[in-house]
Amino acid sequence: MGGLSARPEAPATLHALRGPVLTWRGDPFVDGVEASRIHEPDALVVIADGHIAAFGPAETLLPTLPAGTPVAEHRRNAHRYLRDATQELPGICVLEDLLPWLVELRLEGDSYAEAYFSLSVLLEDSLAGFSGFIWTDSTREYFHCMAASMRAWVAACRQMAAV
Repeated sequence: MGGLSARPEAPATLHALRGPVLTWRGDPFVDGVEASRIHEPDALVVIADGHIAAFGPAETLLPTLPAGTPVAEHRRNAHRYLRDATQELPGICVLEDLLPWLVELRLEGDSYAEAYFSLSVLLEDSLAGFSGFIWTDSTREYFHCMAASMRAWVAACRQMAAV
């Protein structure tokens, strides 16, 4: 699908979007809708340095991405708006407290791994300072587990780099 390269070079920034895509090749008014339409139900759009570097079936392109490339999932789900809102409200409330904290945060380290490790420690150390109805013992435990998982990820990456 698409006429773009299937394997992007290593750009300064690389990420991908995954989900259904409807696009066109040619002009549907000249060539006809059926001849022009491209519908990829599980597509990957690879963005390199702000430009589309590759487009095609996710199954084909995912293996070509460097390990750790962020992939945002945009696959549709059945919407039940009231249920969705009640399930997403806690996350919104947590973000209301975390975002100002993150904006002011100063990470330590000279590498991505050190900065990520620093974030995990600072997050865990700051949990007691967050207040409000959303900051229950369960919420704090979730973030303690997440911080521990972040440190485990750094350790695993360092171990793989040493091999």
